[in-house]
Amino acid sequence: KNVFYVKLSSICIKTKEGVQIFPKYQTTVGKSLNELGVTINPETICDKSNLEYVEISSIKNQKIYPSEKNIDDKICLKNDILISSLVPSKDKIAIADRNYKVSSAIYILRITDENLRNRVFEELSKDYAIKQMHSLLEGFKLTYSKIKEEKFYNFIKLNI
Repeated sequence: KNVFYVKLSSICIKTKEGVQIFPKYQTTVGKSLNELGVTINPETICDKSNLEYVEISSIKNQKIYPSEKNIDDKICLKNDILISSLVPSKDKIAIADRNYKVSSAIYILRITDENLRNRVFEELSKDYAIKQMHSLLEGFKLTYSKIKEEKFYNFIKLNI
């Protein structure tokens, strides 16, 4: 009763590391961030001296509450989408209200077109997108599971 059949081609993805099997992955119709022309984790050079720091715990209910920490990490610009790479959830995604220093555990999505940015943000916040992200998590415990950048960028399909 608890047995089901699935075609291997529907749960395999070809990555830089070779073909990998993700038993919970389901191919979804839509476009990846790569296909949409989204820039992920862009290198940004600016004056960091007055920027506040954002870590995963700083993103709550799609709002940013900067941390007291002052770690020199990557930079996001106002209107960039920030999303946790560790066990992503709809509460751990936000649009930056200003420039910040950002933890390496957060992916930065830069989209210049405002309409596309809003659509991507909206779609990434939906359950179907979160389920796709969870199906591609790697790690030894749920609390430390991470979706790798390549998989997030190329295999999460959005209904856009």
